[in-house]
Amino acid sequence: MILLDEQLTGLKPFLSSLDWEITTVNNEGLNGRPDQKLLEYAIKNNMTLVTQDTQLAQLAELHNLPHVWISFAKLSRLVDEELKNIDKNT
Repeated sequence: MILLDEQLTGLKPFLSSLDWEITTVNNEGLNGRPDQKLLEYAIKNNMTLVTQDTQLAQLAELHNLPHVWISFAKLSRLVDEELKNIDKNT
């Protein structure tokens, strides 16, 4: 099961359509809870966390929780690739 952090709840329908089993912090009643509580919940429920929150991603790493950190660096690389593809086709 994948747990999407608050800022990424909009990804749920897209990842669900790709056959991932998804829940969100909001669905689990964890909205606004401290990072440590989200981490404990994800560990207890054997979840993989997806977040943009640097501190939460680092806590997940520290506790060996599977996670995906969507950093601005990763987003920038993705946008850069797409822009280069557009530029090649024009």
